[in-house]
Amino acid sequence: MVVVSILVALLWKLPFFVFAGRVYADLPLREEFFPRWLQLLPVSAGAFLIAVAALGVSLFCGSRKWLQLLTAVSTAALAVLVIHQHSYNDVTFFTCAWASLWCLWWFGRLEDEPAGLLERGAFLAQLILSVILFGGGVGKLTPGYWSGEVLYEIYFSGRDYWLFNLLRGSFEEPELQAIAGWYSRFVILTELSCGALWLLPRRTASWLAVAVLLGIALASNTNLFSVITCLLGLAVVGLHTPRRE
Repeated sequence: MVVVSILVALLWKLPFFVFAGRVYADLPLREEFFPRWLQLLPVSAGAFLIAVAALGVSLFCGSRKWLQLLTAVSTAALAVLVIHQHSYNDVTFFTCAWASLWCLWWFGRLEDEPAGLLERGAFLAQLILSVILFGGGVGKLTPGYWSGEVLYEIYFSGRDYWLFNLLRGSFEEPELQAIAGWYSRFVILTELSCGALWLLPRRTASWLAVAVLLGIALASNTNLFSVITCLLGLAVVGLHTPRRE
């Protein structure tokens, strides 16, 4: 289930990844921070293909050792995408790398007692979600985000999406800026609150994480499903834990 969610996220990203690769090739910017091999477009393209291929093959593999090997390969390939100049600033590869690392851990524990493994797996998945969402909230603790200016420029002022089209058609610009401010603060406080997901009962944390992740994408733009789909895969792990009396 988690492997499928990572594959869906990567395939959702594929059209934009190809487009960004063409732009990267046409505008060869070079930063000295990145070593030469982490600036080459074939490296990032190869890492993307290797990650997709390894995860795809793992869906048809029944051997624990092969599953570990394939998810180790996918995690390494996604780690390259996280630090490559072409792809480092795309959160999709960051979230997919964490989900792939979780799969690597899971396949290494398949011989454990099932109920205990599910409990530990759900805890680890929710800890990862807590760190990612809390980190997103901390990263937005800037004057520009808290005032709503950043999200106003990104979404409210011209983004072609049903929610923002509706708001632009219903409110004047000063009111729209005020709404953007409240919207931005709500996003920040929600993400910061999700830092406590790992402390909640497993099923409660799973449902809350699913609601927050879907809300992030549906209230902003559907391109974010490339970021959150693998996180949704992690979130629903807790729904498979045994109910407690």
